[in-house]
Amino acid sequence: MVSKSGARRARQGVSPGPPQDLRGCTRGWTPARRETGTRLAAITTSLAIASAIVVIAGHLLNELAFDGSISELDARQEGNSFTWASTVAAFAGALAATLHALLLEAHRVKLGLMAAALALISFDDLVRLHERLGGRLADGLDLPDAIAEGAELLLFAPLLLGTLIVGWLLVGELSAKPARQLRLGLSLLVVAVVLEVFGAPTRAAAESGADWSNELRIALEEGVELAGLIIVGGTLVGLLCESLIRSAVSSGPALKRGSEPDPVSEHATG
Repeated sequence: MVSKSGARRARQGVSPGPPQDLRGCTRGWTPARRETGTRLAAITTSLAIASAIVVIAGHLLNELAFDGSISELDARQEGNSFTWASTVAAFAGALAATLHALLLEAHRVKLGLMAAALALISFDDLVRLHERLGGRLADGLDLPDAIAEGAELLLFAPLLLGTLIVGWLLVGELSAKPARQLRLGLSLLVVAVVLEVFGAPTRAAAESGADWSNELRIALEEGVELAGLIIVGGTLVGLLCESLIRSAVSSGPALKRGSEPDPVSEHATG
């Protein structure tokens, strides 16, 4: 049942929906408080750095001090805490992009594609799909172990390339701060791939007995990848939060469909 105040707002052209209720909760917020989404995205940088340090330090400590016996600290291990962290980070970004695309019409296609790409990355991280398929391909072609991971990367490359393309297109639509965040996250994913591509020499050295260089590369690769996923996911979560908050606190006539206040389409300079 619509209240009298709701009916009056409807006659005046003001949306009586849920945003009106949220507006009551956020009335009186300062401009800084309304930038919660941007601040949330910025906080993820610190979280990403801390997570990368934990992965790198944990993996190296496990190899040097415990001879790789603690599986939860092995960055190569399937199904441990490091795998869980990267899976959750990618899925959080996918969920945020999906909700943003469903709730706000602006840039729906790009956000939808980004959501699909991150969901696939999350699934691949969870089940190690490209590693399993790449391993079978390497066995079938009888490839040396030093270059077997190259086969895995070839299978992962299309998904990563698609994610980077969609991400870079989305960067062009963002205001300055979220754009820098997303660009940083995507760049870290590229660095992680570069570390894997050029890992053949360290893998060959490991087979010759110089294992430390390969372990260092693995630690850096996994740490940088996790940091990139956290920043990308955190940026998308921040954009969703800011869009919802700005929609809730906006005043005046109801916005036409597709014209919702959206930081994705605001080219700020801050």
